[in-house]
Amino acid sequence: NLEGSLTLFQSIHQGVEGASQRFLKATGRHVYVTPTSYLELLNSFMQILADKRLQVNTQQTRYSVGLTKIQSAEEAVAGLQQQ
Repeated sequence: NLEGSLTLFQSIHQGVEGASQRFLKATGRHVYVTPTSYLELLNSFMQILADKRLQVNTQQTRYSVGLTKIQSAEEAVAGLQQQ
């Protein structure tokens, strides 16, 4: 759900802005939260998502290959049992 994800990231970004204001009041030090920060958050998420998709795809491929090998082994055992 793209809209839900964007709403979540907006909330995170706004939360960081609020935290930076509290940090400024507590320490007198500025932490800048810019539109670029928001874009970096989105880019980081997209990179993590791409990495996880690749990881899941790799695991799915390994699982599929494993099932194929188990099936061929079962067929070979069944063939040997008939002999």
